[in-house]
Amino acid sequence: MGSLPILKTSDDVVAVIETGNSREYLHLNLELKGKWAQDHGDKISAFANKLDQPTTFLAVGVSDDGTVMQHDENWAKKTEAVVSHHVNQNLDPQQSCKAISCKKTKDGWVVILTIRNAGEVTYWGGYAYCASGTTTKRMGPAEILTLRIQLPGLIDYSKQHHKSLYNQGLVRRFVAEEARDLTQCFLRVCREKCASNRINVR
Repeated sequence: MGSLPILKTSDDVVAVIETGNSREYLHLNLELKGKWAQDHGDKISAFANKLDQPTTFLAVGVSDDGTVMQHDENWAKKTEAVVSHHVNQNLDPQQSCKAISCKKTKDGWVVILTIRNAGEVTYWGGYAYCASGTTTKRMGPAEILTLRIQLPGLIDYSKQHHKSLYNQGLVRRFVAEEARDLTQCFLRVCREKCASNRINVR
């Protein structure tokens, strides 16, 4: 028996939904939910913490047997907003949810989450989860440490929080020097512009 297919994009997810082949056991990286609930966030954490799957998709609006729930676009947009709010509140790092998109299928609208590890252990509501088959469980300190040493660290460095104290004197000095340089640059440009118009500016 060959290995199960791996979906690569959200459009791939739409394609298997429309062909009736979206049941979870047919794909390694697909999770189906008839509706969204905040408790489903443990799945996002667990999928993001899987090292053997670069990307996993969670499709909301599709039942476990692959049946589309026949929702309209208005439902999809409202669900997308709710999911985004929950992700912003609970997911850390938030980069683990690469995208939340509304997709139209021939049988109704769905919302698809694209989940990918961002280089760090992923938490939902302050807890890290892992997946074992179709179930998830909360990770213990030893499991978190084991996973963390296998990961490269948060990939998007601009999103990392800086927790050390700032030297306010150095910050003020930097701002003052930058302001002076910008002022001098502005005056130089003004002189050059005015000179070209034969206006004397001191």
